[in-house]
Amino acid sequence: MGLLDRIKQGLKKTAQILQTDIRDLFKTRGRLVDQAFLDELFEVLVRTDMGVQAAQQLVDQIGQKYRNRVIEWSEAIEEIKKGLKELLRQPESPIRF
Repeated sequence: MGLLDRIKQGLKKTAQILQTDIRDLFKTRGRLVDQAFLDELFEVLVRTDMGVQAAQQLVDQIGQKYRNRVIEWSEAIEEIKKGLKELLRQPESPIRF
C-alpha cells in the first residue's frame, strides 16, 4: 500500500466519524449553537485525530458564525469542510531551503 492509499484510508476514518458522530449531535432537525453544543462538537472533532488546535479553530469559527442561532446538520458539515480546506491549503509561496 502506497503513501497516497494510506492517506486515503485515514481520511475515510475521519469522514465516517464526522458523518456519524456529528449527526448524533443533532437530536432534532436543528440545534442551538451554545457552549454545550460547541463542547460536544470539539470532542467529536478531536476523535477524528485532526488535532486539538485544528479542532478548536473549527469550533471557534462555527461559534462565531452561529452562536445563539439554530444550525442544521448540513450547515455544520459544510462549515467543517470549508474550515478543513482552509487548514489544508498550501502556502502561496514555495518553501525555500
